[in-house]
Amino acid sequence: MHITKGLNFLLLTSLWALLGESNFVAMAYESDPRVVLGIGEVAGKLETFSSDFMKINRKVAVYQGIPYAEPPVGYRRFQPPAPVIPWEGIYEANDMPPGCPQVVPHHLKHLDAAEMTTENCLFLNVFVPMPTPVNSSIMVYIHGGDLTWGSGLSYPADPLPLAAVGNVILVTLNYRLGLFGFLSTGDEVIPPNLGLHDQRAALKWVHDNIEAFGGDPNKVTIFGNEAGAVSVGWHLLSPQSRQFFQRVILQSGNPLSDQMEFISPDEALRRANVTASLVGCSFAELERKDSLRKCLAETHVADLVTVGSQMGTMLEVQRVWQPVLDNDFFPKPTRDLVQDGGFGDIDVIIGMNKHEGTYDLYQLMDFPREKPFINRRTFETLARKLDLEKFEMDILTLLYVKENFRFDNENDYFDALSGILTDTKYTCNVREFAWMLQTAGCKVYMYELTHDPQSQSVLKFLWSSAGHMEDLKYVFGLPFQTDLPFQIPEEERLISAHFMRLWTNFARTGDPNISGDPKQPLSKLPVWQEYSNINEDYKKMESTLPNGHHLQTKECYTWQNVLPKLRAEMAELKTLRSLSGETKASADQNKMKEKEHDEL
Repeated sequence: MHITKGLNFLLLTSLWALLGESNFVAMAYESDPRVVLGIGEVAGKLETFSSDFMKINRKVAVYQGIPYAEPPVGYRRFQPPAPVIPWEGIYEANDMPPGCPQVVPHHLKHLDAAEMTTENCLFLNVFVPMPTPVNSSIMVYIHGGDLTWGSGLSYPADPLPLAAVGNVILVTLNYRLGLFGFLSTGDEVIPPNLGLHDQRAALKWVHDNIEAFGGDPNKVTIFGNEAGAVSVGWHLLSPQSRQFFQRVILQSGNPLSDQMEFISPDEALRRANVTASLVGCSFAELERKDSLRKCLAETHVADLVTVGSQMGTMLEVQRVWQPVLDNDFFPKPTRDLVQDGGFGDIDVIIGMNKHEGTYDLYQLMDFPREKPFINRRTFETLARKLDLEKFEMDILTLLYVKENFRFDNENDYFDALSGILTDTKYTCNVREFAWMLQTAGCKVYMYELTHDPQSQSVLKFLWSSAGHMEDLKYVFGLPFQTDLPFQIPEEERLISAHFMRLWTNFARTGDPNISGDPKQPLSKLPVWQEYSNINEDYKKMESTLPNGHHLQTKECYTWQNVLPKLRAEMAELKTLRSLSGETKASADQNKMKEKEHDEL
C-alpha cells in the first residue's frame, strides 16, 4: 500500500472542483480499478472467481488496506479514532494490510491471515463484483476472536466467492483489540470501548464513501461471528450506530452471551492500574490518570502486547479486556437497552451451530486430537468447572443423557456434556434474543447449522461435528476455493451455495427467500419461515434445508427457569439453616447463663 502522484490526479482534482466535494467518481480499468473518494483516489486490482459448480466466472475489484481512520499511534494511542486526513496522489490499495497488535492462541494460528501486526492497523477492505450492480447492497463483516485476536482477513481470508456469487459489495475491517481496544480509565482520559468505536468509525466510513464503489448507503447489512456477532448486536442496540445499517446477521453470538459481560468504570480503572504497574509505570504516575495515560502511551508496543496477554492469569479472570458500562456507547445494561427498543425496523438473521460445545470441550480437555471418551468421573470433574451444584448436575444428567443410559463409569458422557455446553453458552441465549427482537418488532429469521463436516473442520480437530465457527467456511465459500489441501464433497459445496444465496438474498431484500432479481428462478427448497414467538420457526442448515420448530425448548426452559428458581430456593434453605444454627446457639447460651444464675 502506498501513494503515487501523477497527471491523472490533477485531472481528477479538477473534476472534483467541477462536481463539488460531496460527489464521487468511480472508474473501472481492465487491469487497474480505481475509485475517487472525497479524501483521495484509491487504486485496487482485479481478481477472478470461477466455479463450474456455481456456473460463474466473474471478476471482482479488490481494494485492500484502505485507511478509515488516522493511525492510532503516539498521542493517538488509547484515544477515539480520528477521521482520515485527505491525501494527494493515488493510494495503492492492493496489498494485504497488517492486523492490529494481538496474541493469537496457538491452536488458532491457522485462522489468522495477517502477515504482520502493527498499531497502524485501522484499515478496511472492499470487494466489488464486476460489473457492479446499480445501487448495490453492501455487507460489512466484523470478525470474531474474543475481542483479542483476528483481522478483517482472518479465516477464510478469501471473500471473493461471497461478493461474486451474491452480487453484493463486501467490506471487511480491522479494529483495535485486547489492551489497545479495551483498556480504559473508565472516563475520558482513556475512554472505554475504543475497539467498538473503531467499528462504528468504519461503518460511518462505509456510509460516507460506498457510493463511489457503486453501493447504496441505505442498503447495508452488518454481520459477524462469535465476538463479531456480539459486536453486531451491540451496534443494533446503539442509536448512534443504527443510522449506518438496515439489517444484521448474528452468527454464534449475541449481546446476551455471558461471555461478554460489561465491567464497571471502577473495575476498568483497576485493570488499567495493574497493567501500568506491570509495564513499569511509577507509583507517582499511577496517582494521576493523565500521567498513567502518558506512561502507557510511551510504553513499547511489544511490552503492552506481552502484559495484555498475561493479565487474565494475573487477575484470575477468564476475560480481561471487556466492554465497559460507560454511559456512552452503553448507557444501560443490555436487557434495559432491549427494553428501550427503537430498533424494530431492523431485519435480523440469528443462529448458531448444533455442536458449538465441542470447541469448549476441546479447550477443557487440553486440545486432544482424537475424540475423547468422557466417563462419569470426568463428566463430573468438567461440569464442576461450569460452577454447577450437585443437584444441578443430577437434573442436567437426566435431561441430556440418552434413554436407557446406565449411570456408571463405563458409559461415554461426551454427547451429554457437549449438549450442556452448547445450550448454556449459545442455544438458549440465541433463542431468548430472537424472542426479544421479535417482540420489539424486528423481522427475525433463525437458523441452526446441523450438517456435520465431511471435510476438514475449521478448527482442524476431527471430532468437532457442526462445531464453533464451522459456518464461516460455508458463508464465505471456502468449498469453492481451488487450492485446498483436502477434498470437499459435493454436498458441502451445495450447503455453501445455500448459505451464500440466503445471506445475500437477505442483504438485498430483507427476506432470505427472495433474491430481488426477476431473472433468477424461485427456489424449490422449503421456504425459510419468519421466526415467531408462537411457532419458533427456524431453518436447519443442511443440504435439503428443512425447517424446524421449538429448538431445545425443554432444555432452555430448564436452564432459564427451573435451575434459577432452584438455586434461589437452595440459597434460602442455606440461610434458614444458618439462622436456625444461630438460634440454637443463642438458646444454648441462654440456658448456660440460667444454669450459672441458679447455681449462684
